[in-house]
Amino acid sequence: MVTYKAHSGVDAGSGYVHTITGTAVNVHDIDETAKLIREDDEAVYGGSGYCGAEKWEEIRNDSHLSKIEFRINNRPTSIKVPDSYKGSHWEKQIENRKSSTRSKVEHPFLIVKKQYG
Repeated sequence: MVTYKAHSGVDAGSGYVHTITGTAVNVHDIDETAKLIREDDEAVYGGSGYCGAEKWEEIRNDSHLSKIEFRINNRPTSIKVPDSYKGSHWEKQIENRKSSTRSKVEHPFLIVKKQYG
């Protein structure tokens, strides 16, 4: 049995899906990054599976893609704040804002899952 997964590009302002690619499960998320970016994109939000996307040769060597600001969520385990710290958790707040923008990508998948079970 072959299993597939979908990668989607979603407009951060409207939440509309503009690009979808399908791959086998063994294809890493980062391999699809360049295919999900539009010509007018200036910033890209992504989950921790896209960490290091800006370092990929395909993106570094493209004049448009190399100028894009990548706002990728850090892995939760990489944020080190001791429980005893009583000040503002700036890193967690920054990650929360990135996640709230990135969550628009998840909404279409919710609709598909509810529709098809």
